Amino acid sequence: MVSFHKKILSVSKSEGEIFNSPPSAKSFVPLVSVIKKSSPTSVAQAKDLYLQTGDTIVKELCGGASGALVYLIQDSDSNLKVRKLKLNSDHGHSSKNVLEEPHWISYVAGITEHVSLELNETRRIATNIYTQMSNFYPKIYALGELETSCTNSSGTNVHHPIGVFYDQEYLPGNLAIDGLHRESLSARNYFKAITPWIDLLSTSWESEYAVTLSKDEGATEFDTIYVERCLSRMKSDPRCDSTHITLNRLFTSPWIRIDQIDCRNPFDVLRSIQNDPKLKDEFSLQKMIPHLHGDATPQNTIISESGQAKLFDPRINEGWRDNVDMLRNNDMFELMKIGFGPYLYAMMNKVLSFTEVPIDHCQRPDKSSSVEFPTYTSHFSVDDDHPFVSWINLFVSHLKNTPKFMSTIGTSPNWELQLRSVIAIQGLADITYRANETDMIKDFLFACLYLHKTLDVSATV
Repeated sequence: MVSFHKKILSVSKSEGEIFNSPPSAKSFVPLVSVIKKSSPTSVAQAKDLYLQTGDTIVKELCGGASGALVYLIQDSDSNLKVRKLKLNSDHGHSSKNVLEEPHWISYVAGITEHVSLELNETRRIATNIYTQMSNFYPKIYALGELETSCTNSSGTNVHHPIGVFYDQEYLPGNLAIDGLHRESLSARNYFKAITPWIDLLSTSWESEYAVTLSKDEGATEFDTIYVERCLSRMKSDPRCDSTHITLNRLFTSPWIRIDQIDCRNPFDVLRSIQNDPKLKDEFSLQKMIPHLHGDATPQNTIISESGQAKLFDPRINEGWRDNVDMLRNNDMFELMKIGFGPYLYAMMNKVLSFTEVPIDHCQRPDKSSSVEFPTYTSHFSVDDDHPFVSWINLFVSHLKNTPKFMSTIGTSPNWELQLRSVIAIQGLADITYRANETDMIKDFLFACLYLHKTLDVSATV
């Protein structure tokens, strides 16, 4: 007989007390409460699975790409809190990565007992940045490990960890992506709400904690963060091998014709950026800045009734607490997440439509060649009134009208080209999140066409 138990590192609502001991310490006395279900065989069962006595579920919230379950909980004192649960699985981020989220939020808020002394010192000297950053995050109330408990054949009680959870402050307001999708929140009002966040990016960019990169260093960082990350993700997806004929034909063809436009294969374009000295110079990142969030999309943003933006679910890798220096990121990655955010969840799914032209109608890139190449027509055009392109144009326009941004990040001559390009590259990388090949093909074609038009590859690549 298997029963489920919850182990909580601390039941105190004092953030300082929660993190007095590193999570690896074994000296804490956990609170263990009996769980109602015997096996998390479905999402429906999981809704009741990890409730403490007196807890009730108000509603299920969006869990995002991490594969986590998220619920709005009301406790016995009628307090509302958000509980995020992550079962051990191969989907999305690992449980260990998810558990880093509450540690990062608390570190930003000044609770540094659970990080290395070196990182603690780094946080102290960057107080002017992190104090502002903490205003964007919820408070953390508790975190812990989920485990099974059963009796083996010798009568010994055996515990098996099955995942992790944490409780955080409930932030009243509306999820930004829902408001954008329902058109109850305009893009302009969304950008206005996140202006303080963009200002903080700009402050970080000009601060003494930013690291200026040489051209070679900046080009290498661009390769690692965008190009290699994209190519690696595609190579690791089993649907991208030769057994999937249509996808493989797209991925390996040197040219793809879309709406009578001959587009270089986007993977070839990425390799050209790696190898062409002029492009390497244009795409070289200028600075690395203190890490602010890493996934600041509208999916991870709450807009309060007063129009303030609050963020949750920061993207933090396991092991950051042992780093001897401040965790780094780059401004383009943070901005790319804002710009790319609506693509997969709210906009593209409703407006993408492609039709493959029969093979006997395909033209050849080289008349002397017998090799045909994929040809598609779309039922839209990637122009300024396309929903996604319109969104990007509004975002870029907003940045150009943000004084703090233009006096810092905006002084880089290639920031707009870089931003539009890395958004397209992210679209290419994220096709691996799609559930079926049809959607993967649609996203690939759109990324191909948008990247072509952004770079004007016929002239520059």
